[in-house]
Amino acid sequence: MAKQRRIAILLALAVVLLGVGMGMEGMRLWEARTLNRAAQSGEIAAAEGDLPLEALFSRAYWLKRYGRFDSAAQKYNELRDRGDGGFRSGLHYNLGNVYLGQGVATRKGSFILLAEESYRDALAADPGAKDAKYNLARIIKIKREAAKKEGKKKEKKEESPQGWRFAPGRRGDNP
Repeated sequence: MAKQRRIAILLALAVVLLGVGMGMEGMRLWEARTLNRAAQSGEIAAAEGDLPLEALFSRAYWLKRYGRFDSAAQKYNELRDRGDGGFRSGLHYNLGNVYLGQGVATRKGSFILLAEESYRDALAADPGAKDAKYNLARIIKIKREAAKKEGKKKEKKEESPQGWRFAPGRRGDNP
């Protein structure tokens, strides 16, 4: 009888602890849903105060999504050394995407170099980040192709004749 009572008390305690845990998890999910709604509507981009890292990350993502690349890069850079390895990897990956997009749009090599650095930082934080590996390989390919094109342009310049503009004895060419 005492043994059954002890088991009943332990089961009741387990149910209470599970209920508390579920309640805490529910509150965390509610907060996350609220932050996600604010991020989707753009409200979080204007919010001030002490926000969790995820909300600040979401703010930078929102800025990038709506074409405010310079502001997004600034916000991502403010978060560079915060969070765990997975968070930093995602942050550097998204920062690399901002720079890559700017580099492709403006055709400026400096943005491509910044994107490459960001993807390398993402891989340093999380060596298994497949998307960062793919984008880094893509950038290396872009740089290789650009170097080949530059080499071909130099070859064509060197091949062009450096002689007289009008060759003597040619009819109709002389002024």
